[in-house]
Amino acid sequence: LVVFDEELGTGDPPAYMRIFDITDETRPVQAAAYQPPREAPPGVRFGAHQPHEFVGPDNLVYAAWFAGGLRVVDIGNPRRPVEVGRYVPPSRPGRSAPQSNDVFVDPRGLIYLIDRVNGFEILRFTGKPR
Repeated sequence: LVVFDEELGTGDPPAYMRIFDITDETRPVQAAAYQPPREAPPGVRFGAHQPHEFVGPDNLVYAAWFAGGLRVVDIGNPRRPVEVGRYVPPSRPGRSAPQSNDVFVDPRGLIYLIDRVNGFEILRFTGKPR
């Protein structure tokens, strides 16, 4: 089970992506937490916000991470999530950081990323799961 923390304000402390073992659904146990290094200026939102709501056979989680852009995390080993891809949109003039807040992956593998600062982008993951 993959869960994203909620965050308020600037995300300090930042929101994490957490993975829970629900082998026993009555006793979920956290298996791991994932947070990339903060690469955004102080005072802007940075943290897990919205995942694509389906993890396929490749075990990849696609996640909008506010100022962290898009993160692609391999959860094939749920105790050791690993970032295998990322895309951080450039900042626009007058803005300190992007604000990626929604992501969807279609059956062809196209990634639709919505950013509050940069608008709508269509991407494709060209990396490999580990």
